Amino acid sequence: MTPELHVMTPVRQFYADMPLLREHRYHFFFGNEHSIELYQRLKEEACSHQCQYIGVLELPGILFHKPERCGLLLDVVPYGPQPAMHAVAYLDRLEPELWTLWKQGIFYLSGKEAAVHEFEQALKLRGIAPAQIVHVC
Repeated sequence: MTPELHVMTPVRQFYADMPLLREHRYHFFFGNEHSIELYQRLKEEACSHQCQYIGVLELPGILFHKPERCGLLLDVVPYGPQPAMHAVAYLDRLEPELWTLWKQGIFYLSGKEAAVHEFEQALKLRGIAPAQIVHVC
């Protein structure tokens, strides 16, 4: 059964109302199928302040088309046997020039606790400071 992505639960409303950290020009999102609404809101905030954003979502195969249909600039990876394994591999594929920019950015992490933990560790190994990581899960 596919979750209803347009239903605004109290938790989703809380995250949708979360203010964008405006001191950063670059915003990177990581999450899963339950993060799409949150990222729609953060995308709107980023765009309204002329900020850049990118991200990666872990999704089950049946939802791979959703970010594109929602108008989000996010890449999609499948769930793997290990938490965030495909999302971390995605980081390895980013061009080195992009890391120069993203090291100045803010990273919003959402989703399953184990995946968020693994993704956060991967970011720290790549030189992202803990102060640049915002947990929204």
